[in-house]
Amino acid sequence: MPGMPNVKQVASKTMRESKLTPEQQAQMKEHAEHHSPEHIKMMIGMMLDGASFEEAHKAAQKAVGK
Repeated sequence: MPGMPNVKQVASKTMRESKLTPEQQAQMKEHAEHHSPEHIKMMIGMMLDGASFEEAHKAAQKAVGK
């Protein structure tokens, strides 16, 4: 959609500014191809608070969808 940021760009910028490990960043970059920026941002926030990838994904799916 015109005017909408690219999901990969949003995820990359958010991850650069976060303290995720390089492994988590790689996992999220791949994951961002299939999910919305809101989903990815929520997951990153939860992972920074100590949630696992799986826990964060399930919660983000429930809260914001794909």
